[in-house]
Amino acid sequence: LAASASLRAQLRRARNKGVTARLATAPELDDAGHPVRRAMDALITRWLGHRPMPPMGFLVHVHPFDFAPERRYLLAEREGQLVAFLVAV
Repeated sequence: LAASASLRAQLRRARNKGVTARLATAPELDDAGHPVRRAMDALITRWLGHRPMPPMGFLVHVHPFDFAPERRYLLAEREGQLVAFLVAV
């Protein structure tokens, strides 16, 4: 953070807007009917709907829940609503 003024600015901006981050739990990810999992699916659908992509399946198919135990899911929430997420291997 010390070397990146733009990253510090983005963190301040998120904090000022009331955005918090946390790791998702296994029950939230395992149950397709869980509100967090449904919110993640809705974000994926919305994101894909705004980005027309060529038919190159290996590049554009989104499967964030495959191999879930091997990944970390960071959720960004504002006022209890999911606004973004990151999946890292």
